[in-house]
Amino acid sequence: MKATRRGLGVVRWGVLLLAACDFNGFGPSSCGRSVTVAPPAATVAVGESARLYATVRDSAGQVVTGYEVTWGSDAPGTASVDQTGLVLGVAVGQTTVWAAAEGQSGSATITVTARPPPAN
Repeated sequence: MKATRRGLGVVRWGVLLLAACDFNGFGPSSCGRSVTVAPPAATVAVGESARLYATVRDSAGQVVTGYEVTWGSDAPGTASVDQTGLVLGVAVGQTTVWAAAEGQSGSATITVTARPPPAN
């Protein structure tokens, strides 16, 4: 069977698409997946915490489970986050906390305020 130029072009594009989607042929692909963090913004006082949630969705927008989510903070000296999405206010300021899964990520803006004075 003789390969045509058009057939080779289709094969090349298919290979590029699979490579771009990180498909290994044996498991799920990250193509079309998205990660969202809720709430998209939160305010906490120094020493207080807030819970964030990450949701992984497929290309059709359906929630998918079973993916490991990694959490991080762009400025852990302002707000830190543990691997369950619990954010702790460390110092007054603003930072971005992100969640990543399968090569995709989502984020939330965290504002840390001064701790209110104790009540008399």
